[in-house]
Amino acid sequence: MRKRLFVIVCLIVFILSAIIPLRVLAIDTGFYSESDILFYSPDAVDCIDASQSSQTTIKRSADFYENAKSIATFFTKKGLSLSVAAGIVGNFNQESGLNPAKIQGGAIAPDDYKPVNKKGFGLAQWTFTSRQAPLVALGESTGRKITDLGLQLDYVWKEMTSGSYNAMMQQLKAIKDEDNFGSASAPMAAAIIFHGWTKHIGTNQKIQDVNFKKRGFEGSRDTGDFIVKVRGGTAEEVYKKLDGKVTSGSNTTDPGTAKIDGKNITIIGDSVTVGSKDKILDKLPGAAINAEVGRQFKTGLDIAKTTTLRNTVVFALGTNSAGLQSKDIKTLVDTVGVNKTIVLVTNYGAPGSGKNYTSNNNVIKKAAQEYPNILVADWASVASADFNKYISSDHIHPTIEGRQLFADTVYNVLNKDAGVSYPSPSTCGGNNDIVNSVVAGDIVQTAKNLALPTRVEDGKFHEEDASPAYIAARQQYNPGTYFLRGIDRAYSDCGRFVSTVIRSSGADPNYPIVSASAQLAYAKKNTDKFLLIPHAKFEDLKPGDILIISGTVVPKGKTDREIVGHTLLFTGDKDNPITEAALSRTDNSGRVPSVQSRGYLDWTLNRDATAIRIIKK
Repeated sequence: MRKRLFVIVCLIVFILSAIIPLRVLAIDTGFYSESDILFYSPDAVDCIDASQSSQTTIKRSADFYENAKSIATFFTKKGLSLSVAAGIVGNFNQESGLNPAKIQGGAIAPDDYKPVNKKGFGLAQWTFTSRQAPLVALGESTGRKITDLGLQLDYVWKEMTSGSYNAMMQQLKAIKDEDNFGSASAPMAAAIIFHGWTKHIGTNQKIQDVNFKKRGFEGSRDTGDFIVKVRGGTAEEVYKKLDGKVTSGSNTTDPGTAKIDGKNITIIGDSVTVGSKDKILDKLPGAAINAEVGRQFKTGLDIAKTTTLRNTVVFALGTNSAGLQSKDIKTLVDTVGVNKTIVLVTNYGAPGSGKNYTSNNNVIKKAAQEYPNILVADWASVASADFNKYISSDHIHPTIEGRQLFADTVYNVLNKDAGVSYPSPSTCGGNNDIVNSVVAGDIVQTAKNLALPTRVEDGKFHEEDASPAYIAARQQYNPGTYFLRGIDRAYSDCGRFVSTVIRSSGADPNYPIVSASAQLAYAKKNTDKFLLIPHAKFEDLKPGDILIISGTVVPKGKTDREIVGHTLLFTGDKDNPITEAALSRTDNSGRVPSVQSRGYLDWTLNRDATAIRIIKK
């Protein structure tokens, strides 16, 4: 009897399982960790049903079309075509359904909502504090609620024009409504470009026809087919709906008449700024200008300490301050803060002035390499191109044409790079190359994720040679350039790679951004955080250790001295135990971050390396 009952029960279960799909209750956490998926929720759903496509009729609310129109109008007024605006709408619909109050998971934020780190919010589902905090600050500085659509659009535009998306912006500005990209329409192409290229794209024909293999605003883990069907499909739908209702913008704005809202800009300057004030306000209406004849750089620092500064601070000083030093720049950065953009203006004295500002200008340009929030308006370079035209008879102050050029020089930097953004990922879109590569608190895994998995030889030092994960992480945690012989070699800078790993993993967010010597000095100064092992040997090392050689050394077994500055990370892997980048000063040498062999590790240890181990986070 029991056997017969057991057979009947089994038969019933089998029949029901064939009819009713059972929900899997167990979560395979191993799958997520093995697949480098760091943030997940067992209750999460796709941002949008993948079955919704350009071939499917989707029921839209009145609010959807109203917000789509408002968003599209915003971007067309910035000079972008309706097709581009529609492409942006298609992406934001995937992120938030065009609801600026949307919280990741489906909740709707109240007007006084405070964004939570690691929880997406708003149009673009800004997820991490590094992107949420500037949005909050912009709202506070302009008196707008965080859920305000206009506020969020202003912030989106600030991020888009931050300099982090130059390739994307160049392509978007060129798209006209009547354009076709092979099998892709203009709205479809805009959606693809705004999303950007990732390793998950695949071989979708429309994406191949658009042929944009650069970083975009979103950079999600969506496949190419999904991007085309959902993001691109919505873009085409929105374009058809708004065609004739929203006027396409013009991308032919005369740069001589274009203006930037100066309400977020503070300018501290000397007599050169005094003379150029009217021209500056023509280009930057509303800018707060504090300038005085004879003002010294250190006086400007005192003013910065006692003034309410806006989000962008232009420091146009140095004409009366020969001997500018790096410590002066550090004081400025400490005063202004790393979350504001600082524009330093180089100094110029024409032949006959008796002034030589080479030292000042070198300090300014070096600062732009060391501090990611510093930009340079190179007045010296543009003024010297025709000093008889631009500089007056006193050899220092600008002529009428020079005043316009001075204003244009400051404007051009802000127009290209206004506001430094630190892109962070969103779990539903955003730059997930970072999400799936940076492992909180794990130096070894982060280093291996950001470096290329096979050894790279000399000559591979350009951005496109690096892993997408490192490109994305650098943009967020360690932006900046290092030009040598006219080539940006920042992606092969060993110190910049190590710093990006240490900062992005959370091991030490204050680790110096470049320079092996600076990083070694920092570790020596902070012995509560670091254990230093001089003259390190292989048996001394543990995975996660930083190795640094800096200064003049005599390699073991040799007599000739070498000047060396190099740093790398020890992962402990058997075949390739280190990750490193190598900056070379020759024209065609250097390499982006990758794993390297035991031989490279021995090369480092033979040069009296110091091992640095983080003991306190």
